[in-house]
Amino acid sequence: MTLTRAQSRRAARVYEKIEVGFYVGKFEQYREVTLTTKAGVNNDLKTFTADMRKLIMALRRRGYEFEYLCERGLAPKNKLIHNHMVLRMIKTPNGGYYLDGKLVSQLWQKIHGAYRVEVSDIKSKKRYTKYVARHMIKAMKEIDARLMISSGWMPQGWAKVRKLLCAWVLVGSPEPEARKQRWSEMKTLYHRWAAGNQVVLPYRKYWIDLQEYGKSEYDFDLFVRI
Repeated sequence: MTLTRAQSRRAARVYEKIEVGFYVGKFEQYREVTLTTKAGVNNDLKTFTADMRKLIMALRRRGYEFEYLCERGLAPKNKLIHNHMVLRMIKTPNGGYYLDGKLVSQLWQKIHGAYRVEVSDIKSKKRYTKYVARHMIKAMKEIDARLMISSGWMPQGWAKVRKLLCAWVLVGSPEPEARKQRWSEMKTLYHRWAAGNQVVLPYRKYWIDLQEYGKSEYDFDLFVRI
């Protein structure tokens, strides 16, 4: 499936946000929720998305605290819209990270008129990242669907830290082979930072604590000119 240049760039950003978001919480916090629709129910993307937001709000009103990432696509057989949602559970009414699948099904039927809902654990973050990204790229071509993420899915300060890491690779590695190695190192550092680990970055003559940098108001250009 051929993507336009703009869609390819979107696909790369989608993969990054899925992957990095998985490093923020503990493995046992993540749940996959698959929402479906049915014939006879309004099957346009706008209505489905609005109902999905209503479901999220309904769960939060019932004491569930979570961050989420959603992608919407078309089912291969009946071409009805369905949704893959990843929840990073923070707090539940009964403690732990359990999500009541029966409750989700009841709410979805009340809101959208369809009851088929699947709630499951995520077995492998890496495999699931590729799975969601593949579906998302397909949906871009079919219905121009965009990724939906909550404001807290990505770690605070991620854009600033990513920008600094990219500059670290490009400015500090003039040789192609050295730059290739640094891109690999950058990804590892990025994931370690997202997971909340202490990461200190050698940037020319200075050492920058990424944890503090992501939270600070430092001028990024200062580091680029060093």
